[in-house]
Amino acid sequence: MNEQSLVEHSIDVMRAVRDELKESVMLGVLLGSTGTILEQVPSSYPVKLFVEPGTQFDLHSSVGGKCILANIPSEEADEALRGKTLTKYTENTITSKKEFKVMLKEVKSKGYAIDNSEDIQGINCVGAPIFNEHGYPVAALWITAPYGRLPASQFETKGKIIEKYAMKISAKLGYLTQSV
Repeated sequence: MNEQSLVEHSIDVMRAVRDELKESVMLGVLLGSTGTILEQVPSSYPVKLFVEPGTQFDLHSSVGGKCILANIPSEEADEALRGKTLTKYTENTITSKKEFKVMLKEVKSKGYAIDNSEDIQGINCVGAPIFNEHGYPVAALWITAPYGRLPASQFETKGKIIEKYAMKISAKLGYLTQSV
């Protein structure tokens, strides 16, 4: 699947996320050892984070990177991080690879990831992976907002909502989930 068809399968769901949560919605993929924003739907609030499609993001400090790395085989995650320094951007950025790997296990078990002002001070993100028909994480869907509108106390609630929408995109890509 190419990036354009991924966007085409995702855009209506991204708008639905924005309509429900009112925050900017991002769609990103892993390209080599960095992430890339494919598309965004801006927040309905007057103050919003806008990121140009094509913008790259570090895997260790971004919710998109965490969503994907937590769900690929550990050898692939290790390869994506090999030789990389986990740069400290804020006081919350994880800079230890050992600590980062523990956090990836938590992301996989929860089904969603968070960025608690780890990439940009004062900006929080919550997201979930998007899977293809083989169960491989091909992208991530997330919301991004100022920490005042997306405090840590809302991470779990919003994470479950984003996970539900990410699964809708995954189903469009042929991913079959177990009914609960």
